[in-house]
Amino acid sequence: MNKKKCRILKLAIDVDGVILDIMSPFCHYLNEKFNTNYAIQDIVEWDSFLQWNLPEKEIDTAFNLILNNKILAPLIDEDIPRILELLNQTWSVDIVTAREKENRENLVEILKYHGIVKTIHYRELIMVEKTPPDSKLKHEHDIFIDDNPYLIDAMPDYPEKYLLLFNQPWNQTDIHAKNIIRIFSWKEVIEIIFRYSQERECDSN
Repeated sequence: MNKKKCRILKLAIDVDGVILDIMSPFCHYLNEKFNTNYAIQDIVEWDSFLQWNLPEKEIDTAFNLILNNKILAPLIDEDIPRILELLNQTWSVDIVTAREKENRENLVEILKYHGIVKTIHYRELIMVEKTPPDSKLKHEHDIFIDDNPYLIDAMPDYPEKYLLLFNQPWNQTDIHAKNIIRIFSWKEVIEIIFRYSQERECDSN
């Protein structure tokens, strides 16, 4: 039986912890300031750095500095711009982030600095609320590429969607849902999405 024509796949890709490495420079900043020795591997839960006995004001300062400085946070993988362009040529890529909406224009400039621009690498930049944890999943995307561990528990409620969980120290929760795949590199992103697009049963639109 021939498969019916598929509508174009919609991909939602997170920024922090997926495109940009903000936690390595975050640890470096705090280590320099307080003569500590924290590393990204020490962040074993989503907000575990709040237990480091450091002033919360300084933690906020570190985050604000790194999130708003285009130089401080490097790409997770230098090949990301090329991969995003390939994905966006075939499917529909949106960047979906829980960063504050007032920082939208700054984020656009940071992405441009790293060679990621609208139209070529993504269609839309979508800013969502941090709560509830599944706010991203309520958008009409088929596949989410994210590092947020709180999405793990929410995915069984969205059986028609898939989460590619980008492996990080803070998301080592056991995975039981069939629509979650843990990934360890951006190379896997292309391989899995291409395989999924070939195998899925499609509805006519």
